[in-house]
Amino acid sequence: MNTFTQIVFDVLSEAVEDDEQLRADLRVILLKEYTPFLSDAQSLQVNIHQLKTYVHDKMQQWVDWLPDTTINQLGAALAQEALSQVYWSTLAGLLHEQVASLVS
Repeated sequence: MNTFTQIVFDVLSEAVEDDEQLRADLRVILLKEYTPFLSDAQSLQVNIHQLKTYVHDKMQQWVDWLPDTTINQLGAALAQEALSQVYWSTLAGLLHEQVASLVS
């Protein structure tokens, strides 16, 4: 696992303990099954894509919220570039385990 994936996992796994809405959102994203329409592997790919989209949307909300200053633009660009380096399948697998354990 690369550094960016580890950082995103650390942040999300800590937040999921405290944030009921985040926990519910991740539960819907990561535990959704599409049988009989998709195989397990296809369902996993859909869920990974949904996780990536969810995190990118939250990042965009944060960027839109920031005051329009040079330092904020720089920080936002760095954060968005870091997200492009995340191994989403690894992150989804780790979060799936954590969310599944919180459900049971």
